[in-house]
Amino acid sequence: MYGTFPDLISSYLYLFGSWEPDATQYLYSALRNGGIFVDIGANIGYFTLTAATILGRSGRVIAIEPSTVSFDALTINIAANKNLADVRCLKVAAGALAGEAMIYEAPPFNRGMTTMVPGWLHSGKSATPVAPLTELLKDEEIKHVRLIKIDVEGSEPEVLKGLLGLVDKLPQDAEILVEVCPLRWPSAQHTLRDMFDPFIQKGFNIYRLQNDALLFRMLWPEVGRMPRRIRKLPARNTFLVCELILSRRDVEVL
Repeated sequence: MYGTFPDLISSYLYLFGSWEPDATQYLYSALRNGGIFVDIGANIGYFTLTAATILGRSGRVIAIEPSTVSFDALTINIAANKNLADVRCLKVAAGALAGEAMIYEAPPFNRGMTTMVPGWLHSGKSATPVAPLTELLKDEEIKHVRLIKIDVEGSEPEVLKGLLGLVDKLPQDAEILVEVCPLRWPSAQHTLRDMFDPFIQKGFNIYRLQNDALLFRMLWPEVGRMPRRIRKLPARNTFLVCELILSRRDVEVL
């Protein structure tokens, strides 16, 4: 994979050969040969390429990344890897409605912090097209989606709104992995219940994946931690950052 120092993800890939081992293990358990993986916030392509390896030549990955810097690295990494699943790259931001928004580039030490929510660490900014998943995914792709990953640094409420429109068209076994960042939400009125109740009403259960990229975790990447079911979402946003899985499976541990 192509990357740049001192970027956090690139550095970890160079030193350890992996990133977020818990999420990586979940991908290996959730995906199988064939099927479709949707990577929203694909960054430089680690999870895109991981999924493309698992899915094989009969599968497909739709990689969505609005940042010019990250998108350029993403396309380089895809071109450098052959005999994997077909990858369709979209330089666009997923959202609730079609339009245009500003994207704020993160500092070089952590390109993964690029976001549509401005912060004091962000410097450069540029306009990017925005569209809901109902417009970004083809009908034939929707029918075969196995997993949708959302990592958009605070824009997840808007992405999930746009996703609701196609939930009823997804396969029964389709799952959604979303990084939730309440501290970065532009509106304090958002709550986890507001975001996920519509999905619960459509038959999804909520599971928490203990996922981190701390140094000690990278030293023992094979030590698995299974996603555990959350029976009741808190009324207030008590999480700083957490990974949640939406699944129609009715078990205590995924």
